[in-house]
Amino acid sequence: MNQNTNNLWLKARLAQRGGNLADAVRYGEMAVAAATPAQTDLANEIRKTLDSWKK
Repeated sequence: MNQNTNNLWLKARLAQRGGNLADAVRYGEMAVAAATPAQTDLANEIRKTLDSWKK
């Protein structure tokens, strides 16, 4: 699978739903790092969601 923002974010959400929070956060952070300038809004949404998962 291609390692792009959307695929990494999907992996993060699936991991979170499966109860694997550590992997979810790791994939989410990778998704933010892979975001292009055109995906700034998506990256911001991912960051907000990651913050809620870390609480």
